[in-house]
Amino acid sequence: MTELPIGGEALTASGLLAATAAALLVFVSLGVIYLSAVDWRDRRRRKADEKAVKASGRSTGRSGNGSNSRSTGQSTGRSPTAFGRRP
Repeated sequence: MTELPIGGEALTASGLLAATAAALLVFVSLGVIYLSAVDWRDRRRRKADEKAVKASGRSTGRSGNGSNSRSTGQSTGRSPTAFGRRP
């Protein structure tokens, strides 16, 4: 096997592979923990915002799916002049 002299000890290819795998495992684990903490914080903030809206009795004018509640069923696409064309 190929041995690399590092720090007075010989490091084999399998040892290098094991060290790389351990480092990647730690990196991915820390990433998952970070993303979980951010998601938890956002959920907590969203729930607090919903409670504040309910307590104040206000409505945002939007339905649960994000569309406008006073929608007329018509498309809200761009007008022909928005792309430089005139009718």
